[in-house]
Amino acid sequence: MKLKYTLTALCLVFAFAKAHSQLDDAQFEVVFESTWSQSTHPHSSGSLPGSAHWSKLVGTLHNSDADFIEAGETATPGIENVAETGNNNAFFSEINTEISNGNAQEILDFGALGSASGTITGSFTVSEEHPLLTLVSMIAPSPDWLIMVDSFSLLNDEGTAWKETISFDVFPYDAGTDSGTDYTSANADTNPAQPIASLQGTTPFSSEKIGTMTITLDSQLSLSENEQEDFSLYTTSSSRQFIITNESVANANFNLFDITGKEVQSASLTTGTNTISYGSISGGVYIARITGSNGGMFVQKVVIR
Repeated sequence: MKLKYTLTALCLVFAFAKAHSQLDDAQFEVVFESTWSQSTHPHSSGSLPGSAHWSKLVGTLHNSDADFIEAGETATPGIENVAETGNNNAFFSEINTEISNGNAQEILDFGALGSASGTITGSFTVSEEHPLLTLVSMIAPSPDWLIMVDSFSLLNDEGTAWKETISFDVFPYDAGTDSGTDYTSANADTNPAQPIASLQGTTPFSSEKIGTMTITLDSQLSLSENEQEDFSLYTTSSSRQFIITNESVANANFNLFDITGKEVQSASLTTGTNTISYGSISGGVYIARITGSNGGMFVQKVVIR
């Protein structure tokens, strides 16, 4: 499959897979957009610390036999280190143990953010064997505060398909390992450690979110070459049309979804060349899905300008 994009056209080549009992691996993009600021979380001093930033956004893909962080439970040594210092070594060691046990797929490291607001982005490929996503990042500086994505399933409720777009608000958490009450409080170990708890509405945080996490399905990987039939799709910004070539599959369907998962367009496809106007659809990121009567499906992110 190829992807070619210019200012005037986006060209996608789809591989159309026959129905099968096991899900193909899928590639996702993750974007954490931080909204942490003096206006959203006003501090009594009149500003956030000058060194306000985020440690690396890190985590893993895993199954239900692995559990790295959970509200109401005590933080592991790895999570304590992330929350208090932004150091990931112990956390990565915990992940590697679960990788050795077959319960986790790999370490994810999407980098840090050197300011309070801004974005961290990354991508990953997930298998059906490890469909749960866990991510953490330290709110820095702080005693032991962090954000977390806890064992978020990338599968739909039935476990039969990958979710296509996910977006949710992110709030701060206290790891329960340090008793400091402000960003630059001196070290004060909490003994015994307390359960991980939400800091929403607790000083110095307001009830506002501290950011947004958006996870988008980029593509679902195809099967072997002899199980594929080719589709091609491209958009023309000048005439605002999808041009879809369907070589041979009868009763195929095209669906377009926005970033919230809402269907914004659908059409039946005939064999040959199909021209579909997307008219008044606004610019942005969308998910195109093509399905056929044999149950095969391929999805791909589409950027409309």
